[in-house]
Amino acid sequence: MNKKNLTYLIACFSILLIKAQIISGYTKKIRNNNFVFNDFIGKAEFITTRHCVTKHQPFQLPDGSHLFNDKKTKNDSYITIKAGRHASKKTATCVSETMLPGQDASGHFTFGHKPGSLNFAFQGTLIINDNVIFDDVILAQGHKGASNNWWFGGKHCDLYTNVYGVSPFPPENAVTCTSRTGQQWCFMRGIDKEGDLGPFGKFSLKNKPNAIDFYEMACEDLFSDY
Repeated sequence: MNKKNLTYLIACFSILLIKAQIISGYTKKIRNNNFVFNDFIGKAEFITTRHCVTKHQPFQLPDGSHLFNDKKTKNDSYITIKAGRHASKKTATCVSETMLPGQDASGHFTFGHKPGSLNFAFQGTLIINDNVIFDDVILAQGHKGASNNWWFGGKHCDLYTNVYGVSPFPPENAVTCTSRTGQQWCFMRGIDKEGDLGPFGKFSLKNKPNAIDFYEMACEDLFSDY
């Protein structure tokens, strides 16, 4: 075999190896995953206590890490979770078994169903403006098609469903979370505030499908006039 053919074979093998690593999820690349607080530029802190990450994927958030929403735009702010992106069913199972043991995960997330697979999940304490504390909150990332999406919920968060079973707002997009002192806040994803449905705007997934809004009242009270 001449030198030219050997070089060609090595190049082909290298390409195949890289593709195999990508498909299997073994590529080890840290990515900046931004979790957005829509229309909020106050202070938010997330202290990690537990994690579930797909095997072989790197991350830079050991338990006990402190994350702040110190990255801000005109109206929004976000925290950055540094971790690889590759979904697995084992990561979703890890969330159900270690973060929500004995509970039905479908009733504690904004999507209203159990995650089938996730890139990663971090459980921790969410502190808003230094004085409202939510324990055991879960920030997780999954994917749909070619896009990644955020799951928000936790042990003390309950999926909102109204008394009619239907709503102009998708009920699977909202959870009521109870703070350490008993305060109930409504957290929702995918909100478009350019609509015309009262002070809360139009609730849809078209504007910011992965951003989270929150209000200082239970979802039941927030939607009581609609």
